[in-house]
Amino acid sequence: MINDIEICKECHYMNIKDYSCRERHCRKCDNYGGKLLPADVRIIQRPVMVRIDCPHCDYEIEMQYSDFEGLMPSEYPGDWGGEVIECPNCNKQIEIDDYDWD
Repeated sequence: MINDIEICKECHYMNIKDYSCRERHCRKCDNYGGKLLPADVRIIQRPVMVRIDCPHCDYEIEMQYSDFEGLMPSEYPGDWGGEVIECPNCNKQIEIDDYDWD
């Protein structure tokens, strides 16, 4: 919806053939509908898998996040530091030190 057609006549709105181009042009001129305001988009992710490289045998441990969460004392990642899990390949204990989110 054009707010003021007189403004569009001055900026040659009618010379733009394609409707979607006209619409984009009017949005740039702030003459289309209400003024558009920018918005940030936040993408919310859900963890699915956990990968841990065993420091003893270099075996790559993969498990479902829910299984890993069950091994930890808390759902809060800040509480995981110092927790110990066992490598299924060499059966040695691994201390959880740090974590990265992909």
